[in-house]
Amino acid sequence: MEKLPIEMKDELEVSVIKPDAKIYTIQASSVSSTNENGKFDILKSHANFISLVKDYAQIVQNGKTTRLEFGTGVLHCKNNQIKLFVGI
Repeated sequence: MEKLPIEMKDELEVSVIKPDAKIYTIQASSVSSTNENGKFDILKSHANFISLVKDYAQIVQNGKTTRLEFGTGVLHCKNNQIKLFVGI
């Protein structure tokens, strides 16, 4: 019987980046924000995704929700890694 590959990451790796520095990188179970089409959520194994985002991002980590507020930004999701560029 052939073994199936095991996904190494159990959660999302979220990096918040400003033009002058990376603010932080954390592990999270989900990220939510808004774009021109409305609210959206990103969970583990989400399809590759890039979007202009506005107003805020909610990051859920160990059952605790943190809300980051900003004007506009760019969110990039690929291979369970999310990069949120704010202050641009």
